[in-house]
Amino acid sequence: MVYASKDSSAYKLYAEEHSDISVKNHSKTYRMTKVLEHEKTAYKFKIMAKVIVCFVILFFVLIRYVQIYEAKAAIEKTKSELLNFQRANEQMQVEIDSKIDLKKIEETAKTKFGMRRAEKYQMVYINLKKDDYIENIKAENESFAKKIFDTVIARLSIALEYLN
Repeated sequence: MVYASKDSSAYKLYAEEHSDISVKNHSKTYRMTKVLEHEKTAYKFKIMAKVIVCFVILFFVLIRYVQIYEAKAAIEKTKSELLNFQRANEQMQVEIDSKIDLKKIEETAKTKFGMRRAEKYQMVYINLKKDDYIENIKAENESFAKKIFDTVIARLSIALEYLN
């Protein structure tokens, strides 16, 4: 039993009424699809923009760390050069001190400058009271060994002056 066929007027009327609805529905669906696609594209663009901004920020942070590392390396290099110069300076000072010969200095003073040793009557000894003294205030950052070395040298030079 056939109730309706495509050729019948009832079917055509039904098809016409529903075709407008389906076109409208199709049009709305199409517009909704376009809007959804546009929103998806905008969302993807926002995410890409955020990712790019994050990479740019990370890039600048990385550049700053590289600059800090290079500055630290330069400081370390300068410190090592300073230490090498200080060692060389100390070594040269030791060499100079070892080359000082008191007999040679005395001979040069006698021959070149016409100096003589003081006679007994020319020497005057002074007795200083204990409360009369000089206090040397030096930098606090001197090492303990340097202070001892300077004290020993000062005492030796006083002893040599007394013996002469």
